[in-house]
Amino acid sequence: MRILHVTECFEGGVSRAITSRVEASPAHEHHLLYAGPDEPHERLWASTTPMRKHPLRAFRDLRRAAAAARPHVIHAHSSWAGVLTRLWPRPPAPIVYEPHCFKFDDPALSPAGHFMVRSAEAILARRTAVFGVLSSHEGHLARSLRSSARTVFIPNLPTVTRSNAQPPPEAGAALSKIVMVGRLSPEKEPAFFMDVVNALRQRGVPLEAVWAGDGDAALRDVLVSGGVRVTGWLSPAELAELLRGAVYVHSSRYEGMPLSLLDAAACDCPIVARRIPALQGLPVLQSADADRIAEHIERLTKSAEMRQEASESNAALLRRFAPARLSEQLEVLYRSALTADRGRGRRG
Repeated sequence: MRILHVTECFEGGVSRAITSRVEASPAHEHHLLYAGPDEPHERLWASTTPMRKHPLRAFRDLRRAAAAARPHVIHAHSSWAGVLTRLWPRPPAPIVYEPHCFKFDDPALSPAGHFMVRSAEAILARRTAVFGVLSSHEGHLARSLRSSARTVFIPNLPTVTRSNAQPPPEAGAALSKIVMVGRLSPEKEPAFFMDVVNALRQRGVPLEAVWAGDGDAALRDVLVSGGVRVTGWLSPAELAELLRGAVYVHSSRYEGMPLSLLDAAACDCPIVARRIPALQGLPVLQSADADRIAEHIERLTKSAEMRQEASESNAALLRRFAPARLSEQLEVLYRSALTADRGRGRRG
């Protein structure tokens, strides 16, 4: 099949997730229409076309890219691409929508903002052949928009490979730092990470605090002024080295399924995550309370048995989010889109 991928945010986790989907389905011909600072790996793509930011110009770019690629499926990644593709009155191919987390799931949205965003998604759900979802929670959200919505679980993959990862510390080796990986943005909630740091200091736990990533300058200044080292974006090998001897602390207030959590598991790094709906059911330590997270971290620094349990949880997490499963689920996703399209009777 020919697949046209469309995204307005080809950067960070989204660009890495899209790349993993292309690498996992090499039998298909992949085309990319994109906006964002990351550069696509040309070897993976049959064609790559920049997309302009103005909505009308972006729609013209979409029409031209589709006319050139003649796709069997259009795969929209993230919110704006989902709007752009699904507003097309008569698209030339069924549309798969992978939100990489629904914006209306953000608990910080005002009631009016939540209503507006959710209402727009509910209207556009009628024009969606299949939703690609990253978790059972995201699947529930998609079906809440339209009870008959088709959903297919698409597992994210770690970006750190075994060739990047360093051997884990020896049993009983000291943990030296806590690390969060992600864009400096309100959604990742650096303030919650800072709360964990302060709770550890109050407990007298001498761990370095590090944030790997970049983004909002004001949020960076808050972390730096609080004694957190901010590294900027790192290569997979650099990230693997940073995670050695660390506890990974995930602070986001809402998510799809964070790649950084899987990278930490790939490095066999103990994980303590903020409890949010997207992580429900995953085999990692979770709490909604910063002080409770600090307590878990303190126990990890003292208990080899607890670190062994964390290592077993990492192995279980990686079995669920495995390359072979991604390949299988992408086939289900694209075949389901064609089946749904034939069911509508628009194209035989």
